Amino acid sequence: LFRSVALMRRLGTNPEAMFQNWVDGLARKARDRGDFGTSDRLSSEWNNRILDVVTGKADIPANATLAKVLATVRTAQSLSKLGGVVLSSLPDMTVNASMLRWNGIGVFDAYAQQMRELLPQGAERRAVAESLGVGIDHLLGNVAGRFQAEDGAIGALSSAARVFYRINGLTYWTDAMKSAAGLMLSHNLAARAGTPFDQLPRRLQVTLTRYGIDDAAWGKLAAERQVAADGEHYILPVHMTDRALAERVQTYITDQVREGMSEPTAGNRAFATMGTQRGTAAGETVRLLMQFKQFAITYMDRSIGRELFRDGLDAGGLAHLIVATTALGYLSMTLKDLAKGRSPRSPETGEDYRKLLMAAMVQGGGLGIYGDFLFGERNRVGGGIIATLAGPTAGTIE
Repeated sequence: LFRSVALMRRLGTNPEAMFQNWVDGLARKARDRGDFGTSDRLSSEWNNRILDVVTGKADIPANATLAKVLATVRTAQSLSKLGGVVLSSLPDMTVNASMLRWNGIGVFDAYAQQMRELLPQGAERRAVAESLGVGIDHLLGNVAGRFQAEDGAIGALSSAARVFYRINGLTYWTDAMKSAAGLMLSHNLAARAGTPFDQLPRRLQVTLTRYGIDDAAWGKLAAERQVAADGEHYILPVHMTDRALAERVQTYITDQVREGMSEPTAGNRAFATMGTQRGTAAGETVRLLMQFKQFAITYMDRSIGRELFRDGLDAGGLAHLIVATTALGYLSMTLKDLAKGRSPRSPETGEDYRKLLMAAMVQGGGLGIYGDFLFGERNRVGGGIIATLAGPTAGTIE
C-alpha cells in the first residue's frame, strides 16, 4: 500500500510511462548538447531494471512455487547463519559516524550519542524518534534486509524471522543506531538553523543540496524549530508548516539514516540481483549466489563511494572509515571468539599480525565480500570459501 501511494505521488498512475517520458526527455537534451555518452546511459535497459525494483515488479514471481521454495531456503539460511549478527554489526557505529560527519556532526559526538542510545530510553525520546520515522524496525520487522539481495521472508517464516531477530538483539541494535542517527540529524538542523547557508560546514552544504535544501529552503528552517517532549530542539517534519519543505527534510533524514546503516538503494538491490526477476531460474540462482553480499555492495557504494566521489576525495573521511571499522572489526572478532568459548587470537610473528590485521579489515567491512577464509578462518557469517563466493546454500551443500 505504502509503495503504491508513494509511486502515485511521484510518478502518477502509470509509473513506467511517466519514467520513460522523463528519461526520453533527458536523453534528448543530452543528444542536443552532443553528450552521447550520457544519452546512451539514460537509454540503457538497466534503468528499467532499477525501476522494476522501485515498483516491486522485480519481486513479482514468474513462478510462485519456485520463488516460495527458494525464499524459504534463504530464510532458513538466515536463521542459521545470522545468530551472532549483532557482534558482526559493531562497525555500524563507524559507518554511521562517517555519515554524520558529512552532516556537520563531530565524530566523537556521533560515537557518544550512539552508545547513549544503546541504553534504555524514556518514552519521550522514543516518541521523538518515531515521529522522525526512525527506530521503528521493531514495528516493520525487516531488519535483515540490508544483508540480503531481496526483501524479507514471506509467509509463516516471516513471523519466525521477526522473533529470531528480536531474540538475537538485531532489532534492538538497529532501532538504537537509527534512533541515534535520526535524532542527531534533526537536532543538528535545529541547532544550525539561522546560520547563513554559505557559513555551514562544506560537507553539510553538499549533503543538504542533494535533497533540494538550498540557500532559499534553508532560510525557512529557523521558523520551524521546536522543543520536543524530551526538552531538546529539533526540526520535526511532521509538525512543519511548509509541507513542501517538510517532505524534503523528511527525505533527507530518512535517506541519511539508511545510508549510515548501509541499507541498499533500488540501484544496489538491482545490482545485487543483476536485474533478474523472482521465480525465474536465473533470478533464483542469482539470489542464492548473492545472499549476504548485499551489505558489502551497499557499503562500497554508499560509504566508500561517498568518501571518494561525493565532493572529491575526502582522505580524512576515508582514513577514519577504514581505521575505525578495522578496530571495531577486531573487537567483533574477539567477542565472537569469546562467545564460542575460544581464546582470542594471539599473534606471535609478523605474518600472524598481518593476517590478524587483514582479517579485522574484512570483519569491519572494508574488503567487501571476501571473508576471513582468505586468512585461514571462516567468513563473517559462518561459511567457508564456497559459501562466500557461491552463497550460503552452496556452502551448506558443501
